Amino acid sequence: FGGRLVDHVGHTSPVPALLCAVVFVLLIPVTASLLPETATLSSSAAARVPKATAAPSPESTKRRRRELLLLVGCTLPEASLIIFSSTTLALLAHQLGWPASRLGLYNSAWGLLSGGASLFLWPWLLRSGLVSDLAALLVGAASLGLASAALAASPTAVVLWACLILGTVAVGLLRTLPASLATKAAAPSRRGEVLGRLDAAGSACRVIAPAITGLLIDAAGLQAAFAAQAALCFVGIAILRVWAAAPE
Repeated sequence: FGGRLVDHVGHTSPVPALLCAVVFVLLIPVTASLLPETATLSSSAAARVPKATAAPSPESTKRRRRELLLLVGCTLPEASLIIFSSTTLALLAHQLGWPASRLGLYNSAWGLLSGGASLFLWPWLLRSGLVSDLAALLVGAASLGLASAALAASPTAVVLWACLILGTVAVGLLRTLPASLATKAAAPSRRGEVLGRLDAAGSACRVIAPAITGLLIDAAGLQAAFAAQAALCFVGIAILRVWAAAPE
């Protein structure tokens, strides 16, 4: 819908952006009325947790190092996904001469496939015990890394469409499993803090990654950005393997 609207009103029209703004404004009362306030619950729960007064123990230091490894290992593939969805995909579509409607079709196909997999396939696999959270997260990161490497080698329309399945796997796993894995790995009293750090790291990537990618593309070209995406994924996989092997 967004692509067809842009094709109809033109790339310089403010209508698509205004339409997005209206949708978000309409969501404000919906969110305020349907989502419960959690500040009171969080405050009462925090009041029951004793404050630490002693110096950190070796076990506490080791646990925090493992948490940091997990945070970095989850954040790097997410940064790669942010770069792809926010920057390199649109620039490649422009380079290929795609109209906005074709890019919109690609995004819609991506969203439809990843949504269906997230609703039915991934929950079934995880519940069945065929794969663990960590294994599924590694598969998601590897899928995006392979897709990025393929586009770095050959940024063509054929390769982009061929990578749609890999991108679908990556979206479905990278956007849900880091929070699940972090929650299970953290102590109950620290889960809020760990998830907050994970969310903060993702938010920082959404601000920083597109800007750095733009500078990289200006300096070295679009293929270098796809290569950087692949590198982020595979470094993240290596860090997650180190985290899994480290003693608890």
